[in-house]
Amino acid sequence: MASSSKGDSGFCDEFETPPTGPVGAHRGPKSRWRRFLPYFVALCVALAFGLGAWGVWTEVGIRNSQHGAEALQPMGSPVDKGTVVIVYNATEVSGLAGQNRTTLKNQGFSNVLAQDWPDSQAPSSNVVWYNGADNENTANQVASDLGISQVVEQSYPLNAPIEAIFVTP
Repeated sequence: MASSSKGDSGFCDEFETPPTGPVGAHRGPKSRWRRFLPYFVALCVALAFGLGAWGVWTEVGIRNSQHGAEALQPMGSPVDKGTVVIVYNATEVSGLAGQNRTTLKNQGFSNVLAQDWPDSQAPSSNVVWYNGADNENTANQVASDLGISQVVEQSYPLNAPIEAIFVTP
């Protein structure tokens, strides 16, 4: 019969000689890279989405700024560069109306007149006046070409469909 002491019988089972090193759930520690990898991946994904959104947003901004002048003009009649435009000089500067007439001619306006302001009461600031809603886009273009910020529709008849009045050079 077998004796109760170990090794007497020469029988050795797996419990008497366990394997060396960690086994099963007893694994070694994770490296730092392995611990921070999920956070790094999440950061990269968030950065990619942020850069993508920024790229789309700036592209939309660029498109809007390139088409800003067209976006500000109301839909309707196109700019008619054959419309009669009178440029008035209500300043003491000689030749100002003629210089601005040349500016409009260089921008493609074909029917531009330069005159001195006929009345003693001039507007308080440089302005472009126009008659009729069909001349609004053309008046806006004249104001843009001449660097005038004020465009006003007049209810009373003008000497021309569009008049630009300079009270300061």
